Amino acid sequence: TYQKKSKSNPVIYINTEESSDKSTNDQNFISTDCYYKFMSNKNDYPKFQSNMKMQLGSSNFFGILGETLLINKEIKFKAFLKKAESEGADYIAMGHYARVIHDKEKHYLLRGKDQNKDQTYFLAFISTEQLAKALFPIGELTKQEVRALAKENNLSVFAKKDSTGVCFIGERDFKEFLKNYIPAQPGEIKTIDGKTIGKHEGTMYYTIGQRHGLGIGGDGDAWYIVGKDLQKNVLYAAQGKNNPLLYANKIYVSHYNFFNEPPKDGEHLTAKFRYRAKDEEVIIHYLNDDEILVETLKPSWAVTPGQACVFYDGEYCLGGAIIEKVFMDDEERKY
Repeated sequence: TYQKKSKSNPVIYINTEESSDKSTNDQNFISTDCYYKFMSNKNDYPKFQSNMKMQLGSSNFFGILGETLLINKEIKFKAFLKKAESEGADYIAMGHYARVIHDKEKHYLLRGKDQNKDQTYFLAFISTEQLAKALFPIGELTKQEVRALAKENNLSVFAKKDSTGVCFIGERDFKEFLKNYIPAQPGEIKTIDGKTIGKHEGTMYYTIGQRHGLGIGGDGDAWYIVGKDLQKNVLYAAQGKNNPLLYANKIYVSHYNFFNEPPKDGEHLTAKFRYRAKDEEVIIHYLNDDEILVETLKPSWAVTPGQACVFYDGEYCLGGAIIEKVFMDDEERKY
């Protein structure tokens, strides 16, 4: 949604909904359809509809940013913002569970009131300039309160089941979606000492700490993915959720992005290494203009290269970086 410069109609609420298989047959594009639907059942709202597309081949799609982070940075807060500004908008109002404070030249991103739905993790890579144009109308509400408002306004979506799909592909099977772009390369699952214990469908379908879908049985504790060798196309597994191989205390991150001024070298913060993970107490050390060493005060479980490390100071989300390498003391993990 965006807020338009107009005295008679000062605010337009537009729901952004992502395409499913039914909305496009072009597998080379991600689409976001923007139109009024949610909280806009008034007759006096101007009409606006737009379809945002990003060609997969035009960006490092599965590179430094995860898919949802990329959609926020490149479509919702870039292409959509550009379109809104061309229509005379002052702000875009998005449906994320997050809060923002605009204080003159400073702009602060805060966790949403509903801690179970907080989505600041996915907003950590938008720029300060993009944040300056953003509003989050439901950030002060819980999901239950949003549903109650929808019901009061006779909106059919008030009881709609929460989405579990990746935002830009809807409820399609993510593994099948990936196969359109990355050919599957089946390989072996081995123990750290080299014993073959199973087969995998392709290393990109598995993440560090994954337990389900491995197809490994036998006695003892459950098996978990504890490492990858991409050159040999091998996954490594070990038994037990608390296996030492799943823990790390030194994380090297790059491509960092901070809102306003960056935190100081040696500062104590908290960080999330994946969405819905608990905050970890960390100390940050700048290595150069692109890299940071993140030290955890306690060993952290299943920190995975390629995922986002997002930094917090209490309720404030400060920004994020991409996890590059993971160590336990001086031993690099096979992640």
